[in-house]
Amino acid sequence: YSPDLALSDYHLLQLMQHALEDTHFHNYGEVENWVAE
Repeated sequence: YSPDLALSDYHLLQLMQHALEDTHFHNYGEVENWVAE
């Protein structure tokens, strides 16, 4: 739990963490491309 996040944000971040569990980025461009997909 993080007091600076709304509960809905916390839930979404948990889902994103699970989705990224085995994902590794080598640079910021790869992160941008992943988010854009």
